[in-house]
Amino acid sequence: MKFCYIITEGPHDVELIGKILKMNGVRRVQLLKKLEDYWIDMIPKNYPPDGDLMKRVPVPAFFQNESVSVAVHAAGSLTRIPAILNATLLNKSDKETKLDAVGVVIDADMDLVPSFQKCIRDIGDEQLTFSALGTPGEIVDGSPRIGVYVLPDNEHPGTLESMVLDGAQVIYPDLLESAQKFVDEADPSYKELAGWKPADRNKAVIGCIANIHKPGKANQVSIGDNDWISETTRNQVPSIQQMEQFLKKLIGME
Repeated sequence: MKFCYIITEGPHDVELIGKILKMNGVRRVQLLKKLEDYWIDMIPKNYPPDGDLMKRVPVPAFFQNESVSVAVHAAGSLTRIPAILNATLLNKSDKETKLDAVGVVIDADMDLVPSFQKCIRDIGDEQLTFSALGTPGEIVDGSPRIGVYVLPDNEHPGTLESMVLDGAQVIYPDLLESAQKFVDEADPSYKELAGWKPADRNKAVIGCIANIHKPGKANQVSIGDNDWISETTRNQVPSIQQMEQFLKKLIGME
């Protein structure tokens, strides 16, 4: 069994990665009894975390088949990735079975290179040779393999939502046009009141389409359930193909 740990910013990224893994026969683990024992120490023993009833339980999502087992961990923000990653690596360093691969998935936001360089700098070089990574999307072979993927495509500014909407252009073009028109024509005062950031327009457009499929559905649930990332979009959207190739090479499924 190959073991891979991937850390990312939020739950939307987890669902994106999970959808791509599912297309490659690596499915989500729902029952604890079916989870590989290797990951058991990452399951919180106490609830609520830190005594806070409002705090999200800090447990990764797990995906596996007969040959690979993958933990995908949402850190909550870019700034929390280094501390959580280093704590996980330290926890696994004394295990007889070692990690085969470690990946980091982040958004480029408005500036790809600064986002990538900041991630590498903040992680440091105590546990792994992240400093050896020369470009986004590069995978350094070793024990373990390591790589950092910068959404949407390791080349252009943007976020996960950029990739998802590229999929919508293929699979939901009519809904995409209607959703964009609705969001763009909404009174700007509402957006100002909510303190919209540049990426929030795309999130709102995705939310409109997601709620047509099922009213009340959250964006991250829709990414996992609907066809933004699918066999159809995979074959027509370069950024989805690139993300899939990165994951397959990182995990060792090629």
